[in-house]
Amino acid sequence: MSSDVEDLVKSTQDISVEWFAGKRFSKDWVSSKIPRWVRLFNRFRANEIDVLEVGSYEGRSAIFLLNFLPLAKLTCIDLFKDPLESRFDYNLQGYEDRLEKRKGSAYRHLDELRQSGRQFHLIYLDAGKGRDHVLAMSLITWPLLRDDGMLIWDDYQWGKDKGPEDRPHDAIDIFLDMHADQIEILWKGSQVFVKKLKRDEAGTSPAIAAATG
Repeated sequence: MSSDVEDLVKSTQDISVEWFAGKRFSKDWVSSKIPRWVRLFNRFRANEIDVLEVGSYEGRSAIFLLNFLPLAKLTCIDLFKDPLESRFDYNLQGYEDRLEKRKGSAYRHLDELRQSGRQFHLIYLDAGKGRDHVLAMSLITWPLLRDDGMLIWDDYQWGKDKGPEDRPHDAIDIFLDMHADQIEILWKGSQVFVKKLKRDEAGTSPAIAAATG
């Protein structure tokens, strides 16, 4: 990794403290992920891109995405039940011109986005933990991702004390096997990051980055 990128990692970690200051959060599942996100999202920074987040909780990851990707527009889908909705709305004040908030069933909203022809450069799936739900969500979301776009799953290693049906791990692996000739695995550890290959690249043997997390 180049020293420029590592400098960016350090500076982003420092300034993210200011991005989150004064917000209303009860949890922090984002700060520890920032170094990896900076390295993998860096290629999008100078571009006007569309980002989709399914599962936004209190908005900490949304704040990171909108700040680190200053030209991005972000669509957030969540059930947004209080008190989480109140915290999300408070935390995302000032970002309204680049933020689309969709409240309710992810399946319904994803289908509406598909029917309207929407596509995204970056999609972050962080909604639900059950195997069947995560697999269904992944399959519905895949057509919304642009060629050369990036899809991220959270919680790949979560719930090791639970049965296979109650954790995302097997669902993600099934999806990766189903689409092996259409993806490049960029990182696989606590999260999974894949790039959707362009049609003229699909069918080749995608490179798999050696990584642990």
